[in-house]
Formats: sequence, C-alpha cells, structure tokens
Amino acid sequence: MDALTHAVESYLSLAGTSLTRALSVKSIELIYKNIRIAYKDGLNKEARANMILGSLIAGLAFNNTGLGIVHAFAHPFSAHCNLAHGVANAIALPYGIEYNSKVVPNLVKEVGTAMGLKLSECSNEEASQLVIEELKKLSNELGIPKLSDIGVTNEMIETLAKATLEEKGSLVTNPRELNFDDALSLLKKMF
Repeated sequence: MDALTHAVESYLSLAGTSLTRALSVKSIELIYKNIRIAYKDGLNKEARANMILGSLIAGLAFNNTGLGIVHAFAHPFSAHCNLAHGVANAIALPYGIEYNSKVVPNLVKEVGTAMGLKLSECSNEEASQLVIEELKKLSNELGIPKLSDIGVTNEMIETLAKATLEEKGSLVTNPRELNFDDALSLLKKMF
C-alpha cells in the first residue's frame, strides 16, 4: 500500500511531469493488478515480482515529484500510534485522494483508469468517487484497520492534526493546501 501511495501521490503532485506521470501510471497498473493476488498467495512469484517492479517504478516517480497529504498523515500515525508505514498510508489513502479530488478530479480519474476502473463515461467527480470507493474496498480486503481499531482516541486527534501540518516536506507538493480544520475533519473520517 505504501508503493501504491507513492505512485498515486506522485501522479497528483504539483511537481508531476509527463515522464513522472507515465512512471506512476505503469506503477499503479502493476500494483493494482497484483496486490490482491500477492496478499492472498505470498508464494505467487509473478505477482510478487510485479509488486516489486511497481514499487521500484513508483520510487523513480516520487523521487522526482515528492509525495503529498497521505504521507503527511502517515508519518505521524507511525510515530504516535506505532503503526507500520504501509498500514498508515493505507488508512489515509482514500481520504487524501478524496481531499485532493476537489482540485484535481481529472487526475484522480486518470489514477482510476490506471487502476483498471471503467470510467470513460463518468464525469471527473463521479470517477473520483468511484476511485475513493475502490480504495476503501481494497483496504478492507487487505484487513487495513481504522484509527479507532488501533487504539487512537478522540483525545489524540488534535495532536495528530498538528503533527500532520508539520510534515512540510510531504505537503509542499500536494495539490491542495491543508489547514488544521481540514486535517481534523479528515482524521475524524479515518476514525
């Protein structure tokens, strides 16, 4: 899920280029076609090879574009909640995409197309909603918890929101600026 997040955030990045977006698309295609297979059957060498190739390609993309809001949430989740980085990203991914879809719905639709969703007849907004729903479905299939499932309490939300806003390196290339109230609102959705 971390590699998928790398590819998606690179695609949506303000620093994205035609080259980095091409890399991100290939990465998303490889990861999305293989992640469920690799999760269900860890001995499937083809699925695992495609996952690692997708991860490598995503790394090439995000090394040139930076990341975004999902990683801005994920880093504090790992630091304050003792969550594995990939799980932290998986929790935040649908909500970060939802947040960014308000300003780059066309790019979110393109991400969905790379995921293999049939979106050609959908408006950008409809497509964005389908992408968000599909990412939530994937997280559910992979056993990704909600924040409340891992012991995060309401009292911790403000601390997590403040810590997220301090993740300037991740937020600088995010297509939509994040403020404290929006961070709180997103965290409550992840709860």
